[in-house]
Amino acid sequence: GLSMNLIVDSGDESLDETTFKSESEKLIKYFLTALTVPEEDLWVNLSPYEKDRLTSSALAQTAMGEELLAQDYILKQLTAALINPDGKTGKEFWNKIYEKAYEVFGTADVPVDSFNKIWIMPEKAEVFA
Repeated sequence: GLSMNLIVDSGDESLDETTFKSESEKLIKYFLTALTVPEEDLWVNLSPYEKDRLTSSALAQTAMGEELLAQDYILKQLTAALINPDGKTGKEFWNKIYEKAYEVFGTADVPVDSFNKIWIMPEKAEVFA
């Protein structure tokens, strides 16, 4: 059978041994999930416009899928707070959106839901062997 040893760098955190072991095991499971689930199935989606497409069936069975859904939920909450037009940041955001819409389309009367799709695009990871 295949035998594999993985090394996990503790980084800047000073965790006790039990916590470090638990966090390392979680990261290793995520890593193995990413290796075994096909790339086209590594996605989550909490869009209110696509309620029947939360995640792929392959990813739904994993802890990584649960964590990605939780993180997507946090992302949606943070985004909603930041782009709320009643706040300073949101007011600046929408002013820029409407200015750009007017510049491009000749009108600022565009559907607001056109601008509310937000997602994370991953970068490449470096793996050292």
